[in-house]
Amino acid sequence: MAAIAFPAYAWTLADPALHLGGVTIGGAPAMVPSVVLGLLLLAAMPALTRLLAALDAALIRGLLR
Repeated sequence: MAAIAFPAYAWTLADPALHLGGVTIGGAPAMVPSVVLGLLLLAAMPALTRLLAALDAALIRGLLR
């Protein structure tokens, strides 16, 4: 959720730029990908949670045998 809300609170940060291995991206070029990535991760979360729950259940079944 922080990535989706980044444009709303970026102005409160001392340095709202995105720092990636020596490259600094600031302003809208940093905010747009942040929001897009946040939305993609939010959409993927239910499937990922189901997958992890299924893996956990399989592990427990294997340990209980």
